[in-house]
Amino acid sequence: MPNKQRRPHLTQRGVFKSDKYDWCKPGFLALKFTDPLAQDLIEEYAYRRATIDLEFKEDVLTALTNRGYELEGDSSERGGIASFFLTGLVNIVHWRPSKSAA
Repeated sequence: MPNKQRRPHLTQRGVFKSDKYDWCKPGFLALKFTDPLAQDLIEEYAYRRATIDLEFKEDVLTALTNRGYELEGDSSERGGIASFFLTGLVNIVHWRPSKSAA
């Protein structure tokens, strides 16, 4: 059950949970290909994941361009706020409370 008093997007154990998308499991963040605010972050994630799964990157970038998004390129080569934000986002999503806090 979400902790509505202090952090409306955190469960009692401190795990992120969407209050907008019930189908989105705790610990996951829904980013939509149709959301202009998410598209550069999705692109950046595709480039970062390319070292693990090149086909994933190619498919994600194709899906973005199919939606009319103009690719910006790998931010590690150009810098930018998307890379900074995504680094923080990855740290939040992968954060686990200590056993004493759980």
